[in-house]
Amino acid sequence: MEDISFEAITDKDIVELTSIMRESFNQDSAVNLGNGVKNGPPGYDNGEFLNKWALHNDSTSFKILRSDECIGGVILWITEKQINKLGCLFLKPELQGRGMGTYLWKCIENMYPETKIWHTETIGYSMSNHHFYVNKCGFNIISIEEPFNKLERQFIMEKKMK
Repeated sequence: MEDISFEAITDKDIVELTSIMRESFNQDSAVNLGNGVKNGPPGYDNGEFLNKWALHNDSTSFKILRSDECIGGVILWITEKQINKLGCLFLKPELQGRGMGTYLWKCIENMYPETKIWHTETIGYSMSNHHFYVNKCGFNIISIEEPFNKLERQFIMEKKMK
């Protein structure tokens, strides 16, 4: 695919990545919840989320570059037992639905070939996220938290590696 690279996120990247994250989550919310609706994890729209999690001592986080242009980011939790977690993967909205996310996920899997199990979770109302994780990346839904609360419902997923 295109000239894609991953670089560690630093505090200097937070403003640009927050803008991309805000755009991405707001578009997903508008599509799934109605025009003008903005929803995401606490702090997704003001930098608090990325400051807390992308710069966390125990996380591994990357900004994703395409030909030196920042197009998104990823936060991972890599453990000694190789039971790892995808905390967050986000892309500019105009790049979604075109195979870029699937390509990036394959790159991430290749970066951590010793992984036994990947875990992730996603908001319950986002059909495109469910499609992406289940049909494109091979995750299975293992539980649903807050199943009757449209805004708080979470799909808990895992992918057992071969």
